[in-house]
Amino acid sequence: HGDAPTRSHASQVGLCVQVAELLEKEGVRCRVVSMPCWELFDEQSVEYRKSVFPKGTPVLAVEAASSEGWSKYSHAMVGMEGFGASGPAKDLHKKFGFTVDHVVARARSVMDFYGKGDMEVPWLMNRP
Repeated sequence: HGDAPTRSHASQVGLCVQVAELLEKEGVRCRVVSMPCWELFDEQSVEYRKSVFPKGTPVLAVEAASSEGWSKYSHAMVGMEGFGASGPAKDLHKKFGFTVDHVVARARSVMDFYGKGDMEVPWLMNRP
């Protein structure tokens, strides 16, 4: 599929911008969406929410705090699955997958999954 919006929050926005720039060099149109508050997003009009996450576009969420809850807004996730590690931030980012290489690989896998032609991308904003 030709598009790959990534959804990020706070410190992950810079990482997602780097990922988008790299993928765009490969011809993949990307959009980085900062979503700091689910509740405020959900209060917006249906038209607005659907414009942020267009039909037919796979969405990858990137969240350092927790992956819980993001399935409502994304098809795939790069997020914390555990806790308790300590060390230099650079080492922890690598350990938990918050690197450009890892997020690019995850974005490619999501695009490949839906890009095979036999799987329609579910439109997550088309819910009651």
